[in-house]
Amino acid sequence: MLRRLAAFLAVLAVVLAACGGPTTPALTDPKEILSKTTLSLAGVKTSHLQIDLSGKVSADLTGTGSASTFDLTGTTATIDSDIAGKKAKVTFSAPAFFGAGGELLAVDNAAYYKLTGPLAQFSAPDGKYTKVAIPDLSGIASGLAPSPSLAASPSLSPEELIAKLNEALGKLPTPPVKGADEKIGDQDCYRVTVHLTAADLATLSSPEPLASNAPSDITFDIWSRKSDLRPAKIALGLTLPQGTVTLTLTATYDQAMNVSAPPADQVVEGTLPIPLPSSAP
Repeated sequence: MLRRLAAFLAVLAVVLAACGGPTTPALTDPKEILSKTTLSLAGVKTSHLQIDLSGKVSADLTGTGSASTFDLTGTTATIDSDIAGKKAKVTFSAPAFFGAGGELLAVDNAAYYKLTGPLAQFSAPDGKYTKVAIPDLSGIASGLAPSPSLAASPSLSPEELIAKLNEALGKLPTPPVKGADEKIGDQDCYRVTVHLTAADLATLSSPEPLASNAPSDITFDIWSRKSDLRPAKIALGLTLPQGTVTLTLTATYDQAMNVSAPPADQVVEGTLPIPLPSSAP
């Protein structure tokens, strides 16, 4: 009996020691949070992004010379990426733009898409998918490179990337601010905000004047998960001459994902609605 009690107490002591062991110190510097968040996406296997737009903008989409106001509420998109499997699925819906919507699948070097609303004229009939081969854009990319030396230059190291980020942050008239920690879904997160007023934007644009169609106010918020510093949520608010727009993106990572080609009887061969430039000489 005593031996059993001693064994139990020994196990309990180990558990309590583990629970009371050292923990990762909380981050308080907003620049450090942004820097570590920038590097956190290395090693991501899959990701799911939910994108939502809200706000109201005025635009002349019909070419009549008279602008109409569009309520962006309900404009959404999703992006599922299987990075290791080189597969992706994108959906979007824009009720304010005459019910436009669509779906795109990228699987096994082929793309499948179908469009709805006014975009349906560029898609296969009867709700079927149009299949197109994904072109090799390497020739185009090399042709657009400014110089051979730049094209051949290695990618930035993590240290160089952080140095450039900190340099850019150091130029902001108003530095980033760490707000109160928040919970996004089941994740405890740091929140960092970058807010640029019209005066800030004019300072960044100087000595050139701020463009007439430029935003007059920008607010950028990012919520970074405390567990791994990956971004759980990003919000971008813009005040534009045409109105106000808020884009919100929420993200999850490394969850089971099934992206596959649609059934053969739901597919027709076709071309992209917008032709890509040829990589041939």
